Amino acid sequence: MAGSASLQRMVFPTSPERSSTLPISTHSLRVQRAGSRGRRPKYMQAREPLEYQQLVEEVQSICIEAYEPNSIRVALSARRCLEYFIDEYRGSRPDMFWQADNEKGLSMRSSLHNELSLMMWAAWMVRIGLSASTASTYLSMARSTIEAQIGHSLTNREHSVRLPRMLRKLRKMFSCVRRKRLGWRAHHHRQLARLRGTPQGTAATTADAVLCTAREGLARCCELGPKQGQSFDTARHPTLGDLSRHESRHGRHLVLRLLPAKKPPGQTAKVPVPLPEASGVEVGAYAAIERMLLARFGRAATWGDDGQLVGVDPEAPLFAIDGVAVTASRMVQYFSQAAADIGVTGGPVSGHSGRIGGATDHFAQETPPAVLQICGRWDSDLWQVYTRQCIDQTIEYTVRASACADASLEEIFDEYTQPAVTTHF
Repeated sequence: MAGSASLQRMVFPTSPERSSTLPISTHSLRVQRAGSRGRRPKYMQAREPLEYQQLVEEVQSICIEAYEPNSIRVALSARRCLEYFIDEYRGSRPDMFWQADNEKGLSMRSSLHNELSLMMWAAWMVRIGLSASTASTYLSMARSTIEAQIGHSLTNREHSVRLPRMLRKLRKMFSCVRRKRLGWRAHHHRQLARLRGTPQGTAATTADAVLCTAREGLARCCELGPKQGQSFDTARHPTLGDLSRHESRHGRHLVLRLLPAKKPPGQTAKVPVPLPEASGVEVGAYAAIERMLLARFGRAATWGDDGQLVGVDPEAPLFAIDGVAVTASRMVQYFSQAAADIGVTGGPVSGHSGRIGGATDHFAQETPPAVLQICGRWDSDLWQVYTRQCIDQTIEYTVRASACADASLEEIFDEYTQPAVTTHF
């Protein structure tokens, strides 16, 4: 790419001293010596002195390990995008960023210059077709990596108000409208069961188990299968060892362990997802998985006393055909074909359809928000994005509201006015 070398010279130091160490300012520690308090602490005497470069390398390794591979790829994409922007306007604005021009840090003049460059880059990204949220992410990632390498901030953030305000305005002006996606509901699967009958064979029972498990377990296709059959990962995708059978006062149920919906950094443990037998033989994931195991292994696979499957490889994929894991794209095809068979044409289905349908069924049956959040393995109120408005539920509550005759406190007490409760963003 033309101009890449000059960009490296401009914002990324190439000298060995600047590239191998972080330019952290040195501060002196003054100890007030008063009697015995001037002695070196025991924890200082017991440890060997560490070289400064060792500390720097440890910090850098920890920072790198904290980033997911996706975040690293986003950072590289942001840097390439910035290079294209600088190359396009090199003649009009040759010095895109100014470094600190004195030992005290970045001057106000340099800060304003850099802030304006970042504002123009954000506007350019939106104009070439990137979404406003992507522009904000690219700007944040590129800015943090540049600042870490040059050793100072690009702008004086305590006085920087124009750039955050512009980013908020861009998100409002070019807001992303959610793409319409249909959910795979329980009544949809009942229609499919009446149309197709009881599934037979490995392929049919596997497809049926995927549809039921995704809806009842509020799971996405990418959580149930890999992108490619050869990239199956036992730590990320469900295996036969992640499945167990248990008894409770509500009857038998399966427990399938899946990763949380938004896996935090360092999260490796899967969380249990109950699949009760009482859900029924038509739409229940319990019955669907039992049929799939019977078609796949015959009577060779049995349940042990500890609730685990006996006679199978615990590391094998839960959803597989001929020993190869069913991919996430193939699971999406299961949803598309099922929706086409029963005539659901109001919108597209996707890998989130099972999650949307299961969350909507919970919402329509008035599942408490805290329970819905736990069932969906969310760590926030993101379940609101997946629930869809149901016509019967809306009509029921509208009728209830029309029949309400309860008096408000403001009607009863003349001197009372209810405080307003608003949310400010």
